[in-house]
Amino acid sequence: MTTPPSDVLVKCGDFPHQTYSDSTFGFSIACPSAFYWETYSNPYQALFLASVSQNTPQGAISINIYRNDASAVRDWVTAHTGAPNSGEPRHFWGSTSNLSDTQVAGRPAVGFDTTSQGPGPPPMGHAVAFVLPDGNVFVIYWSAYSSDYAAKLAAIGQQMIASIKI
Repeated sequence: MTTPPSDVLVKCGDFPHQTYSDSTFGFSIACPSAFYWETYSNPYQALFLASVSQNTPQGAISINIYRNDASAVRDWVTAHTGAPNSGEPRHFWGSTSNLSDTQVAGRPAVGFDTTSQGPGPPPMGHAVAFVLPDGNVFVIYWSAYSSDYAAKLAAIGQQMIASIKI
């Protein structure tokens, strides 16, 4: 199984080589052992949304694909950062900091710390964004409610980033 039905939890161990593959957007990514994968059928403002979690109340890693409406990935991050409830529906993060250039699958990328909008997700997280060959923006994001679990998710998030193939 490489593309599970939407809105169904799938054990990462059930994927061949514990890797999720998506032919629509042309990427594959490792799915960590003892975690679950869920692809959502109705992603809010995204073209694709999935989450990977072991214990969702503690935190999760999300994989999002958005339309690119900027000339560079840093410009895209800036365009989608702003005050919660500011009337701009395209703001995904309340604020960003520590932007750093990196590479994902041989492509230019930017990593950054985030503050979340609204009451739902943990207040702080980390994301890495890059532009896919089709021009859309791929974002992997993780956040946790405790610092111990945040460290665990950060390590797993970095392993997942290193596994991305396009």
